[in-house]
Amino acid sequence: MSDETVTWVPVAARLPDAELKVLCFDQESMAVCEGFLDGEHDDGSPLWRDVTAIALGCVTHWAELPLGPLDLVDDA
Repeated sequence: MSDETVTWVPVAARLPDAELKVLCFDQESMAVCEGFLDGEHDDGSPLWRDVTAIALGCVTHWAELPLGPLDLVDDA
């Protein structure tokens, strides 16, 4: 078994590196998805997209992707 902690970062506090895949919380849809920061809107607000490049409505928090069960995978 492998445990990881997800730490949610408010976008007002800090943004991830551009185009780095992260977990996004979209307040508009009340959902978590994998996405990335893709520059800015015309008004200067961050432009977020999901991994299929669809713009997300209102991302309020993001988190680094968990590593997953790497310690459980065989090296073979």
